Amino acid sequence: MALLRNECGTLDADGAAFADQLARQLVNTANIEVLPVNCTIRAMHVQRMGQITNTAEAVKILETLGADGLEVGTISAFDAYDPPKIGMAIELYVSPVAESHADPSAVQHTSGGPTDGWAWSSPAVTGQPVTVVNVFLDAADPEIRRKNKLYAEHCRWNTGPDGWVHYRISNRPV
Repeated sequence: MALLRNECGTLDADGAAFADQLARQLVNTANIEVLPVNCTIRAMHVQRMGQITNTAEAVKILETLGADGLEVGTISAFDAYDPPKIGMAIELYVSPVAESHADPSAVQHTSGGPTDGWAWSSPAVTGQPVTVVNVFLDAADPEIRRKNKLYAEHCRWNTGPDGWVHYRISNRPV
């Protein structure tokens, strides 16, 4: 997972913190091993890159890491005030070797979640991300609140005293 680029116009959206949170969520996905974000940061420093802006740079980082896939994304909207809102676009790039062995049926996600509508592009399309997720989540939206509550109920082991899942997304105390 690469650092998320902040393109939302506010300094409150910390691309490193959001990338760490996404990587932590991916750790819970079956059949996927996730490298810490700081490994990607180090590989970017080795390649003298401030950010990943195209497929060639993503492939170069994949080769440096020896990884099969790399998620690159942007924060397109962010408002931390109640009700919070976030917009993100995440692209999955795969190494040329992994792309030739890609199996779309191996990609699984939970239906009914905020990522409904994942699409798998043909692995033969070189130079493009394998999949792209664009999402805008607004905590004022009743459907988002319902899905968040269902997720929190599913993860009771990680809930606060109010029954909701709590995450630290910045250096500010929760």
